[in-house]
Amino acid sequence: MPATAPAAVRTVAPARLLLLVYGDEDYRAFREGVAQEYATRSSAEAAGTVWPPLPRLPDIPPAPRTKGLPWDFPLEGILSFDDRWRARFTRFPTAVPRIRHVWTIRRLARRELGPVLDQVSQLPPAPSFT
Repeated sequence: MPATAPAAVRTVAPARLLLLVYGDEDYRAFREGVAQEYATRSSAEAAGTVWPPLPRLPDIPPAPRTKGLPWDFPLEGILSFDDRWRARFTRFPTAVPRIRHVWTIRRLARRELGPVLDQVSQLPPAPSFT
């Protein structure tokens, strides 16, 4: 994945890029790999080619203390970007209320991911490359 991230900064509208984050160590390695790949590609480009600055990818925020049962779900959260490539980390819940029904988890996921999904649903259709 790190090899494609530098290309995304140059070719994708920021609001169209969502990164699913699975674990601190993998995310840390991803950030380091992206920075190295971006530096390598941008320095290898022809003179005069302007590369936008690499967006700052934030640390994973600590999990809030919540009541409920610990949920061993691998998704830590989602990184989304505004029009200026400022990253926002939406943390996925680390605990769930006592599960009475499968719909409980669906409602929880929709509530937590709602702001990210609302942003994406309001985007115009992507241009076609035919």
